[in-house]
Amino acid sequence: MYYCATCFLAVGAPADVQVPHIRLPLKVDIVFQDKIKKSTAPIGKTVAPEDIQIIPFPFMEEQAPTYDAKKAVVVYPSHDAAIISELEDLDELETLIFIDTPWQKAPSILNDPKISHLRCVKLANPPLESKFWRYHSSGKGCISTIEAVQLMLDEYLAAKPSSKNDVDVSQLLFFFQLVHDHIIHTHTRPDRQLDRAPMSEAEKERQRLLRSQKEKGKKRKLENKLAFKKKLAADLESGVIDGWPAKKCFNCEARTHEARECPELCRYCKVEVHFNGTCPKKGQRQNTVKITKAL
Repeated sequence: MYYCATCFLAVGAPADVQVPHIRLPLKVDIVFQDKIKKSTAPIGKTVAPEDIQIIPFPFMEEQAPTYDAKKAVVVYPSHDAAIISELEDLDELETLIFIDTPWQKAPSILNDPKISHLRCVKLANPPLESKFWRYHSSGKGCISTIEAVQLMLDEYLAAKPSSKNDVDVSQLLFFFQLVHDHIIHTHTRPDRQLDRAPMSEAEKERQRLLRSQKEKGKKRKLENKLAFKKKLAADLESGVIDGWPAKKCFNCEARTHEARECPELCRYCKVEVHFNGTCPKKGQRQNTVKITKAL
């Protein structure tokens, strides 16, 4: 059993399984700018279709939302964000707005004229760890969108005892928990490692380290390239070299000619002397048997 991330319907539900269909005490708008299959927003939309709306960003002119500052707040941990229980006009609140986007793109949404006039609220006690199976590089205290929706609605219900307390907002995590348990189950097989499950903090930390090393490598490569160009410019100015070196031939990496005029065998077919850019063998990998000591 799963859900469709584009039509927001349960798929393949057994006859004896009841998929939750709930109403929420507040409207939830999720301003979305990411790949839909990576997001947890469709999980909530599938369970509470009447109250959760996914709004693509940038806003389309004919579909741009309009919010009243007294009736809507943005759930975002800005420096001036308040706790929802501290709002004096809590009784007038009707809509919670969540931002579902990479952290680098969030400021562009917050500064949009449709959003910028609204107040921000944040979770009073955000969990240090998330059960989400995607890692991030922002450290502890960051959770997925659907987890934030559920926790914020819980805080709203706790701050407003007269509201619809019969609503079990934890059912928003029905498909989230289903996917989580399925991933855990696959990692309990003998050929898998449970501590390498993507939602474990150890694996997330390992992924952060790999990402950090990759970014450092890119930065170092760029620095070396700029240093090389700076040295060439200095040599050219001092007269050490007569002119700026020609580009390397993509086929043999010599600087005396271009790839179209290369006299060496094609790097792809290794049979003819021709322009390697039009070689039919380009993009094809030779499946050779790797010889190891075990063989």
